[in-house]
Amino acid sequence: MILSDIFEIEYGQRKYHDKSNLVRNASNIGIPLISSGGEENGLYGFFNIDPQYKDVISVANTGTICSAFYHDYSCCIDDNCLVLKPKKTFTKQEMLFFVMIIKQEKYKYLYGRQVTPKRLGETKIPSDIPEYVNQIDIKEPSRNSAKKDTINLDIKNWQFHEIKYLFPIIKPTKGSTTNELRQGNEIPYIAAKKNGNGLDMMCSKEGNEQFISEGNCIVFIQLGAGSAGYTLYQEKNFIGMNGKTSCGYNDKLNKYNALFLVTVLDQERPKFSFGRSWTGNRLTSTKIKLPTTPQGEPDWQFMEEYIKSLPYSSSL
Repeated sequence: MILSDIFEIEYGQRKYHDKSNLVRNASNIGIPLISSGGEENGLYGFFNIDPQYKDVISVANTGTICSAFYHDYSCCIDDNCLVLKPKKTFTKQEMLFFVMIIKQEKYKYLYGRQVTPKRLGETKIPSDIPEYVNQIDIKEPSRNSAKKDTINLDIKNWQFHEIKYLFPIIKPTKGSTTNELRQGNEIPYIAAKKNGNGLDMMCSKEGNEQFISEGNCIVFIQLGAGSAGYTLYQEKNFIGMNGKTSCGYNDKLNKYNALFLVTVLDQERPKFSFGRSWTGNRLTSTKIKLPTTPQGEPDWQFMEEYIKSLPYSSSL
């Protein structure tokens, strides 16, 4: 079976190819216009226009080629995209299943080969949708995820702050080697690795109590080939690798401003890319530039509100 067996595939609305006459609604009220962007469901903006589509898939044929999104809300889609209109009713999970199949086809269009209705329509799909598709709670951001106004970052008034003042308490993690830890499914073991938020395996609490570090902290990776200089946020209690990581605490820290901090802190990573450890005074005296209150203190509230203003922050 191929996509054209179950979808009508057409180009989007030609009349929105030129958007110079459109007046964007700054308040994010109106009908969303979808274009070929690769983020925020391809949203170009909100306008006072008449909706054309609902429960369709858009596929970019310019820009971020083969980016695909499911739109379960009323919208318009310009001709920088193809529009896939189902010939029969599918569940949201099933539509997102087709989106993932389409995204897997991107490699076919990496060298100037255009995404056309005929070519896309020839994409092979399973003759039967797997049973697990409708059993999994697949979450895909919808129109509401793009309705927030992202707070503007104006760094000219930011100031430098040392880590030792940002985190009055810095403790070494105390986990043993993986061979000595009792495995289970209750508490994560965080290693000196940059991927997967550092998760190496899951452990049992029983028998590992002496190795557990308290959560809601920033984990500093101090040693590790290719990982030294990275930071992680751990919301819950965990076991950290002894001698290679430490954790910083501040009463004002939460999962939102922590993600802001991690992003800024990771800009320091290149300093430790060639075997230079991030320990002792090198760690505590590291300075990062942050939003700052008129009193000269880090603006924790601003950092939190900025992350909350980002699209999809409700998924954190």
